Amino acid sequence: MKMQLDPTRQTNCPRLFKQDSVDKIKFLDIYSTDEKLYQDSGVLDGKIVSHIKICTPKNVGKSNFTTAVQQASKEVRVLYNKKLKEGYFKTVKEAKNHLLINKIQ
Repeated sequence: MKMQLDPTRQTNCPRLFKQDSVDKIKFLDIYSTDEKLYQDSGVLDGKIVSHIKICTPKNVGKSNFTTAVQQASKEVRVLYNKKLKEGYFKTVKEAKNHLLINKIQ
């Protein structure tokens, strides 16, 4: 399943997948628009749950200052990489294979 990237989103990561203990495939979309960071998640072909975080500027008045929009974009990338380390995968096939390998071991 290939996700269409939305051009209105400033930072838009590919959809992530994870298989739960009852073999259902969960998904996670992480993206930002303006200063808002969105996380949409749920079971494939099921209800979607959305979480919104309003990002704020960081280090105002310093050389490493970031605007709220820049901070939201940065947090999307950090969260995406964190979820990959926590057991999410880039494809449904990878998510299914990972659970199968863990059950065999």
